[in-house]
Amino acid sequence: ASATHARYAMVECVCPADVVDERLATRERLESNPAARMTGPMSPGMRAPSCQRLVLDSTRVVTELAAEAVSYIRGVRA
Repeated sequence: ASATHARYAMVECVCPADVVDERLATRERLESNPAARMTGPMSPGMRAPSCQRLVLDSTRVVTELAAEAVSYIRGVRA
């Protein structure tokens, strides 16, 4: 982002472990999707980002989440 003078904003979606387990067990399997929590390819920092970010509970209504994310992104300064 800094190399192109773009604003950087991170939005992290989280949900309870039991919801993660259910989603992983019932969704269509893609090559990039882990079969279970905390497995599969992970990038350093992926589990606990240290940068400023908006954290959203993905069990909430998606239209509410989208509105909150857009509002957050618009407020982020370069």
